[in-house]
Parts: sequence; C-alpha cells; structure tokens
Amino acid sequence: MGGLLFAVLPGGSPARGRTGVFLAVFVAQGAVGVFQSLTSLPSVAVVLHLCGSALVWAGAVRVTLAVRQHGAAVPVADRPSPRPARPTAASGT
Repeated sequence: MGGLLFAVLPGGSPARGRTGVFLAVFVAQGAVGVFQSLTSLPSVAVVLHLCGSALVWAGAVRVTLAVRQHGAAVPVADRPSPRPARPTAASGT
C-alpha cells in the first residue's frame, strides 16, 4: 500500500518524501525482526525492534497528515462542488 501511495504522489512533494522515509523505516523494522528471529532475541535487537515499531507508527501518522495536507492544496476550482441539500418537509417547500 505504501509503495502504491509513493508511486501516485507527485515527485518533490513533502507527502512523497515522508512516504519514502516511512517505507525505508518499515523495511528496516522488518529486517530487525528477521534478525531477532534468527538470533534467538538478543536484548539489543529487542530494543531496536521496539524503537523501530514506535518509528513506524510515527511515520504512518506523518504520512497520513502529509497526504491530507497535500489533498487540501488542490485549488478550489478543481474540487468537485458539494451536492446541494435536499429540501425537507419541514422547510415548507
């Protein structure tokens, strides 16, 4: 999912940069997890894995916020207009 988001975002945008960093941290977190599994959980690897987990969550939040800000930068003229409200029976029309 992150790779698809990275491919869709325009180059040079802050959202794409944050997504790239997030993907790198995510892959590094997976590598630490595999290392942990293969070496019977050394304590240093456990600490790195926990720190990596926190960084992955922080990165996911940053990417979400960056993508929302990127979407908010679309000019108003290019946005679809909101649907008009339906008249209700209480409005008298």
